[in-house]
Parts: sequence; C-alpha cells; structure tokens
Amino acid sequence: MELIKKSGIMIQGSRVVVIGRSVVVGGIVAELLKWNDATVINCHEHTHNLKEEVQAADIVVAAAGIPNYVQGSWIKQGAVVIDAGINLVSDPNKRAHGVYDYCPKVPTS
Repeated sequence: MELIKKSGIMIQGSRVVVIGRSVVVGGIVAELLKWNDATVINCHEHTHNLKEEVQAADIVVAAAGIPNYVQGSWIKQGAVVIDAGINLVSDPNKRAHGVYDYCPKVPTS
C-alpha cells in the first residue's frame, strides 16, 4: 500500500487486479486496496480471462508464486505493476524470478 500511495497514483476508483489469493500477500493486499476504495478483481491460476483482466487494470499486483506468469505485453500503458512474487527456479545466473515477465518494449509513463 505504501508503495502505491508514495507513487502518487490514485487508488480510489482505480481498477486493480491482484493475482494470488494467499493469506500472506494476495488476500491481504486485495482487502487493503478495497478499504482504500479501489475496485479489486482477485485472479488466480484458475482465472480463465487473466490476460483480459490484466489488460484492463490500472494497478496490477502479482503475487501468484508462478514464475513469469504475467506477460509484459499484457500491461496497459501507464499501469502500475507490483511484483510481490519471488520464485526460485533453475537459473544458471542464480537469480530469483518474479511473477511478472518484464518486457522492456512496454511503454511506461
């Protein structure tokens, strides 16, 4: 919440997609955003239209625990993305991977 508030992004009235529903991150973040008057859509691995939900979101919080689950091309211009997922995968560079697959071609504002 503090990251979003300090960024200056208006939470009230924003369409927010929270991917993940755990009691550790996803569920709590969704509730906090609702209490701050956001319109929150909770998505998870069984959501059929995940791409469309993400494309419509003003704010995306990715906390699914699935590496590279959200594609950079799904993010609309100007949207805020918070990747709260850390996944240990087989990587020769020994890096942790997030849920969001960063795509540098996505325009940002």
